Amino acid sequence: MATVQGDYFLCRQKQMQIIAKMLKDIPLDQDSKYTISMCPVNTSDIRAMDIIKRFSIKRALGEAAGLKARVAPKRPTSFDELSTMCDMHHELELFLWLSMRFPGNIVEQQAALSLKDRVIDLIEEGLVTSEHLKLEHDYIKRDKRLRNNWIENNGNKSAYPFIDDEIEDDDFYDDEEEYVGSTI
Repeated sequence: MATVQGDYFLCRQKQMQIIAKMLKDIPLDQDSKYTISMCPVNTSDIRAMDIIKRFSIKRALGEAAGLKARVAPKRPTSFDELSTMCDMHHELELFLWLSMRFPGNIVEQQAALSLKDRVIDLIEEGLVTSEHLKLEHDYIKRDKRLRNNWIENNGNKSAYPFIDDEIEDDDFYDDEEEYVGSTI
């Protein structure tokens, strides 16, 4: 992708390559594509990649990029809502990173900054009250349901029959008395 002299190295080459491939068909100049490919983003996050793509398309069309939707956030009451707040913060940070490198719509940038501050306050509030947040996924109930389904489909026998059977000492040796290890 690039060559540098001995005292320097490139990081995040794979992420840069993934973003560059996504931008390949968007009619932007090379400098803009390079700057966007340096974006601090998790390339496996589909929503973040969509933000980059929409921002790039708007820039290529000469239009001002903006936030996709401005939802007034509320205090999180569950861990899922707290996680959603963190995702929203990440998306706002990404938009702000892009809008700082490609200034254009100052109104959208200011709206994103104020929304980011509000989201940070709500995340902090949610973390302070985290012991009172609802956990909407109960692993104990899920495990009990899976266990009951197993018993229903397979009887009461174990999923690992070798645990139920008593293991003989000679199970670990072959005919020539050489140790062959566990069968597990």
